[in-house]
Amino acid sequence: MKNLLIPAAIISTLYISANAQTTMCFKKSHQDVTTIEDVKLNGGDCNGAYSLNEMKKDGWKTNDIKITTNQDGSSNFVYILKKGENLTNFSNYNSEFSQEELEQRIMKRIIDKKKADQKVAEEKRKIESIANGKNLYSSCVSCHGEKGEKSAYNVSKPLNSLSVDEMDVIIGSYTRDSSYGYGYQMVMQQYAYSLTENKIKDIKAYLDSVNNKNQEVETK
Repeated sequence: MKNLLIPAAIISTLYISANAQTTMCFKKSHQDVTTIEDVKLNGGDCNGAYSLNEMKKDGWKTNDIKITTNQDGSSNFVYILKKGENLTNFSNYNSEFSQEELEQRIMKRIIDKKKADQKVAEEKRKIESIANGKNLYSSCVSCHGEKGEKSAYNVSKPLNSLSVDEMDVIIGSYTRDSSYGYGYQMVMQQYAYSLTENKIKDIKAYLDSVNNKNQEVETK
């Protein structure tokens, strides 16, 4: 679990009036950070009835935000809200922006972090896909070549020239039509029945990696 703590100094002041109110509201396992300000928050004066935007309309201001990222990609949000303060900014940074502008900047940081986390997760899945494809393709090398460059038995197109959809159609033809395969169907049918759509995608990812096609990550 990763933590992102935005310092209170960014959007709060050091001057608190005697009648200031403070409350803490939270939302667990929220998927879309762009909608967090419109969902009902739990706890404190929010109490499952008010969103952040509704609290702000009632005079509350964001004093601090804490975000934790869950393994499923969702996020937990904790807001410290204050009301009744004489919000006098003392730092050069704070004096440059209004409360709304500061919160917009904070939301942008949250969204940027979410995108960065998603990119890391996608790269991880891509590496795993290539590794799995490499393992699956080990049974194909003798007929299709190290990089999918060979025409098997001089009757098929090289695998490295095919798209995922084309590979899927061809593999499916072996399972649907017992006569498909230019006389070599018995060789390929035993593999075709075990190749799912995801496995075909993994093989394609591996072939693209060894042929340096649109690769953003490297594998060993």
